[in-house]
Amino acid sequence: MALDASKYEVLSRCLYAASGAVPFDQPDKLYLVNEENGELSEQLMVGGSKVDEDIIADNVKSKTPAAYLYQNNDERRCFCVGADNTLKYYKFTESWEPASLGSLPEQRIHPVGNLCGCFTPEGVAVYFQDPSGNLRGVEERKGVWRTLQPIGVDTQKRTPLKISFSEANSSFYLYYVGADGFLHYRTISSSGEESQDHIFPESKFGKPIENFIVFRGEDDRKTEAYFLTSSEKRAASSVFTRIDGDGKKATLGYSTGGKFEPDNNAQCTFKSQLEDCNSVFAAQIGKSVLVRSVTK
Repeated sequence: MALDASKYEVLSRCLYAASGAVPFDQPDKLYLVNEENGELSEQLMVGGSKVDEDIIADNVKSKTPAAYLYQNNDERRCFCVGADNTLKYYKFTESWEPASLGSLPEQRIHPVGNLCGCFTPEGVAVYFQDPSGNLRGVEERKGVWRTLQPIGVDTQKRTPLKISFSEANSSFYLYYVGADGFLHYRTISSSGEESQDHIFPESKFGKPIENFIVFRGEDDRKTEAYFLTSSEKRAASSVFTRIDGDGKKATLGYSTGGKFEPDNNAQCTFKSQLEDCNSVFAAQIGKSVLVRSVTK
């Protein structure tokens, strides 16, 4: 069976952007966040075309990572890195405005570090790499900000970060690329307790992982991940690959400037959660952003 390219165009666009989201209440639309000349902008896409754009912030770091969180049209938040390598936070009401982390001090980020964020039942949380390379987080609960326990892990340089929150077990799932080249994750309880480290099967490529997205299922075997890695054949493109929870790997095609180009020889021999959903999936996705579990 030939591959249906339309199912992966949204993933490709979000993996290429600084961040993005498919709104739950507007599943025909796509929000992308990008930085250009120190400005961070929110772009509304419909059918592959940009129909609106708002400036979120200026004076941000060149090629800043971002965590764009969408709850509904009136509940949008964005975390990014300022030109001074500190965490910046913005909220949308009638327009995008700077927001504070309460009484917390400035949160400094590693010069080549990434960040990720997600909504929780009581607020939001964001994790990032601090100047020492450790993963550190801050969380807002009912309007009050607090720091989270640092996590000492050995990561690949410039590793992308992803996080989701499971209401079923009241835990965070924090994903990163380890120094061994594999995709790892840790579960962290809402009280801050860590579990042991887990490795996603067959996720080492022998070349740097540029970005990834994880759709968390009910357990590891029902989870699937999508990766962008550098291409030896096409310098301007990235290889677009899917791996399921059993480690079955399929090269789907290429991503060039965010546009998905299917491999003409690729065959859809797997059953993806993206195809198995009863309704259009709407997951917050991007370089540094929440990935909600796929439910059926």
